[in-house]
Amino acid sequence: MRGIDIAKKLNISTSALRHYESWGLVPKVEREKNGYRIYTVEHEAYFQCIRALLPGFGMELIKELMPLIIRGNKTEALWLVNQAQVKLHTEKETVQKTAEVLELNELMEIGVVPAKLTPPAK
Repeated sequence: MRGIDIAKKLNISTSALRHYESWGLVPKVEREKNGYRIYTVEHEAYFQCIRALLPGFGMELIKELMPLIIRGNKTEALWLVNQAQVKLHTEKETVQKTAEVLELNELMEIGVVPAKLTPPAK
């Protein structure tokens, strides 16, 4: 399988594929006698996984995660993803609570909600 074909499917550059390879995020890529890389269906799956994880988890986690998967440490990799999900969930709750407080303060400022109706501080 050619790198350009994978890159087109994922809407990325072939240099991105090479970066992922150089960072150790995909299994070792064999080469033809002329030096061209020989990507397999497995490599494509790794590239797809990287691209799927990137928006939500970032490259830092991916750089930690993918080598674990390559080495077969899937349980450890899943725990890392779980920890990242917990962190994201906690951050989301904080943002939601902050937005609620800001919205309530704005409503109080314009007089829509009387200050005496605000919930007690915790």
